[in-house]
Amino acid sequence: MKRGLPKIRMAVARLKKHSGNPSSVASAPAANAAAGTAATQVVINSDDPAWAHCFCPDATKKHWLVCKYCDKLLKAGITRVKYHLAGIKGNNVKKCEKVPPPVRDEMIAQLTKKIEEKDQKAKEKQMD
Repeated sequence: MKRGLPKIRMAVARLKKHSGNPSSVASAPAANAAAGTAATQVVINSDDPAWAHCFCPDATKKHWLVCKYCDKLLKAGITRVKYHLAGIKGNNVKKCEKVPPPVRDEMIAQLTKKIEEKDQKAKEKQMD
């Protein structure tokens, strides 16, 4: 198990406690807050729902992403954008103050799901 996972679990649990159950939130399309920058965006071919809330401003820097809500440049990839949108501090991320609550809940649900999948995989590996 990685060192950061317990810290992440505690942050997600704290956010769940204060914001309700994120798993009950349905995915909703986000409003395009950065409509003026659509011409300069790089198209990313991914089915990850977090891409609807950020964009890549430069094709040569694929891991540099900009939040559509607060225009913050995140230089580490889509997972860090999820932490930013979920409002989880740490992991070299500041929380987004302008993200709508349904989007925040969706990102918390995605991060929680990913952690649960990793835990399940680790348990299966231990049983073998």
